[in-house]
Amino acid sequence: MSSNSIFLLINIVFYFNHEQHLSVNETAFHKIKFVKSLLRVITMSKISHEIVRANKENIPKLKEFLKSLDLVFEDIEEHIENFLIIKKNSSIIGCSAVENYEKVGLLRSVGVDPNYQGQGLGKLITNHSIGFAKDLGIKELYLLTDTAKDFFKKFGFEVVSRETVDNQIKQTYEYRKGCPETSNIMKKMLQKR
Repeated sequence: MSSNSIFLLINIVFYFNHEQHLSVNETAFHKIKFVKSLLRVITMSKISHEIVRANKENIPKLKEFLKSLDLVFEDIEEHIENFLIIKKNSSIIGCSAVENYEKVGLLRSVGVDPNYQGQGLGKLITNHSIGFAKDLGIKELYLLTDTAKDFFKKFGFEVVSRETVDNQIKQTYEYRKGCPETSNIMKKMLQKR
């Protein structure tokens, strides 16, 4: 039995053993506390996962995952060492990558399995990727998106014009072929130049 299950059982026993001795207000308070504990345990059991660096062995599953999310997958072999994946058991449930071009980088392939969306995993993998980009010494981090502009604004990314995009980013597969010309291009300064 997992520690989460034991915690849940202790709360259930506490709730039923003590409810009869409480006033109406105390009963309501303990019911709310019980429900919050129950929801926390359920959530913890749903999102048990690990974030790891991808390797060549992950390429087939990662390509399949990216295809299922309608994200660019054609060039991942070139950048596999810069992919982060969220794994639950042996399944990939989220990913992102940072293409590194010395002082500039491209955040790409940020996605979470629809069955696990709404649990903060997109925020988690994005924060990990931004930290990873900082560790690589990247000062300007770009991304292209069709659907997640508002999501990335929460991390400090701002929409920029195509004319201002660094030439190294313009040479990437994602910029040239992978994303439509109508995609929003966004940039975040990680360190002052």
